[in-house]
Amino acid sequence: MRHRPTLATILILGLLATDLLGLAASARAEEFLDDRLGVRVAPILLLTRRDVQADLKLDSDTAAEADHASEALYRQALNLRGKAGPAIVQARRNIDEEQSQWLTTHLTPAQIERLAEIDLQWEGASAMISRPIMVETLGLSEKQKTTLGQFVQQGKDLRKIRRWSSREHAALSQKAMEVLSDRQRMVWNRLLGSPCRFSIAERTASRPPSPAQSAR
Repeated sequence: MRHRPTLATILILGLLATDLLGLAASARAEEFLDDRLGVRVAPILLLTRRDVQADLKLDSDTAAEADHASEALYRQALNLRGKAGPAIVQARRNIDEEQSQWLTTHLTPAQIERLAEIDLQWEGASAMISRPIMVETLGLSEKQKTTLGQFVQQGKDLRKIRRWSSREHAALSQKAMEVLSDRQRMVWNRLLGSPCRFSIAERTASRPPSPAQSAR
């Protein structure tokens, strides 16, 4: 079974569906992305996290370049906020293309595949239904999609009243796994790869702005 090429497809070809503007709309000034655990973000933004950089074994120069590139793309996305029209659609597509080019020129194929695994781990259960390629790969039934959708919505509702924690993220993932068949669980686990040790602050606190939230 060729799972690795599928991972690269999810990461590179799926970038157009990634919502940088959703992150640009976030007003929270916490450790970058900590409050976005369980929400899909652009893979290049995941590279600003030190835990992800450590997992990928990025050297210091590449890590610094990732910070710079993510900040530039973030600012481009921020400038598109609230705008519409064909030109804006093309501008968003250009951002995605820049991300794809940066990833393929700065990361090794093995790092790209690992980042794809981390990307899925970060979004978690939501990725099973938010990405058409995952629905197809897992072979989800309508009943499964409905049940998973209810679980994900419950998580979204919870986010409205309090900070989403690593524990809740893991609990939602476990509930989602129970909806899958043995074969589907096997496929999903292979897609995730080995766990990335995300370092998520469990309490909201005032922290310096991230590279993508302020100019350095």
